[in-house]
Amino acid sequence: MYKFVALPAGAPELVRSSQKDRFYAHYLNGLLSDTARQLLPLRHWIQYQREFQLLAELAYYGLTTVHGNQTLGEEYCNIVQVASSAAPTIARRTGAVLVQALAPYVFEKLLEHIHWKLTNRAFSQRLSDEAYERLTKVVEFCEETVSTLRKLHLAIFYLQGTFHQFGKRLTSIRYILLRYSGDGTEPSSMNVYKTLGWLVLLQIVVGLGKQLWKKGFQRSQTRGHIQDDCRLLFARRDRAHTDIKCPLCLEHCTSPTTTLCGHIFCWQCVAEWTSEKMECPLCRRATLPQELVSLQHFANQ
Repeated sequence: MYKFVALPAGAPELVRSSQKDRFYAHYLNGLLSDTARQLLPLRHWIQYQREFQLLAELAYYGLTTVHGNQTLGEEYCNIVQVASSAAPTIARRTGAVLVQALAPYVFEKLLEHIHWKLTNRAFSQRLSDEAYERLTKVVEFCEETVSTLRKLHLAIFYLQGTFHQFGKRLTSIRYILLRYSGDGTEPSSMNVYKTLGWLVLLQIVVGLGKQLWKKGFQRSQTRGHIQDDCRLLFARRDRAHTDIKCPLCLEHCTSPTTTLCGHIFCWQCVAEWTSEKMECPLCRRATLPQELVSLQHFANQ
């Protein structure tokens, strides 16, 4: 006779739950985006796509996790949040949601602002070439560090089977699986996730080793100064492209991209446009997303 028991939730349940939650959050984001498109000008609708995604995630997890209810993914997998053998407090639940949804947004916007500053002619001209290069390296280091930490967090999750979201790890919120005895996670599926964890760890080690070897090789080169001069030359050329403004967002072009008819836009702006309407925003010539050309080291003469 089967008994209804509470077991520690494993990696398979947490992954399926997270996939379901992402699906419903994405669905809510689509509804919000479609509503905003009817109310906002097109350039504002394109500009605030990331904000729509943030609002959808905060609304979804605010109405479920923060309010003390199961998310649709948790209900689908029959798992429940716990902290120290009890239901997590509202402070913990709120902190987990903010770390999960708001922290990546703040980090992305901070890096986006720094990149904009580095490509802004008025700001970059106040910096010496050495300071400009040093600031660029700091930004690259931050991006690489965050990427490595995400991979490390994922590897630990695959190996241990707990804390799928980083916010849950910081707030120590675990999951229990409510099942009849005998219906728990199969050991074979857990072994698959542990194998994935070791593969991710191997990827991290190889990536770090490659970066260390690259830095050591560059330092040992006798022509390091020539390479630095070339790098600074390309940096100055990258700064110059900011004179061109994107016709869609009316801001200086970020990652300038051209259509086959020769018009230049921000990559994100024109990619969003052509995914909705396969035509040039200015001349209406038929344009497919795969026909967009990114302009590397483009300088406005």
